[in-house]
Amino acid sequence: MTGFLMRRPVIPVLLSVVVVIGVILSFSCAGKDEGKAKVLRFVTWKPNVPEVWEEIYRRFEQKYPDIKIVREIGPHSSTAFHDLLTQKLKNRSRDVDVFLMDVIWPPEFAAAGWAMPLDDLFSPSEQKRFLDGTILANTYRGRIYGVPLFIDSGMLFYRKDLLDKYGFSPPATWEEMVGQAEKIVSGEKKRGEDIYGFSGQFKQYEGLVCDMMEYILSNGGFILDQKT
Repeated sequence: MTGFLMRRPVIPVLLSVVVVIGVILSFSCAGKDEGKAKVLRFVTWKPNVPEVWEEIYRRFEQKYPDIKIVREIGPHSSTAFHDLLTQKLKNRSRDVDVFLMDVIWPPEFAAAGWAMPLDDLFSPSEQKRFLDGTILANTYRGRIYGVPLFIDSGMLFYRKDLLDKYGFSPPATWEEMVGQAEKIVSGEKKRGEDIYGFSGQFKQYEGLVCDMMEYILSNGGFILDQKT
């Protein structure tokens, strides 16, 4: 993930998620010795904002004192994390109770039997608290397999200092952006500065697909024809 934009403040949303996780764990631990602390093995990728997660873990364990969270933090790259997680799940590793999934993974994980359906734990009334698209993304063959956590929002950032320096206003079209970038790069190179006119997730991995989807869909294009 390149970042996230919360639908509502971070802590309340994540707390609603960990409450569901607590219910899931209680369900999965049913029948075990109630005198022993339950262990929740949570596999996640490297977070963008670690302090937010630390606060969530603290509040979770405060709310559920009989549950101890054991974390395994995988790579931040979605592709690398997918490889790590699927390897564990294929091998039926006991080191995984709850895990993060990227938005396109729920059908794959549900079809493989790696994710349990949450219909009895994640009620329709709870689901209404989230964006419709995020619920749909976690639904496979009429059953829900994940709790939405955050969404990405593509943004175009620009160097205000450089635009001001060269007398430009923020570009309104792609053509303007390219023209301004070329002039700025040319001017800065004459000053001995080696800069890029535009940057993005251009490595051949999942992030490139996300960027291309943003470019295509925001310009009226589509990948699949919904009519056919």
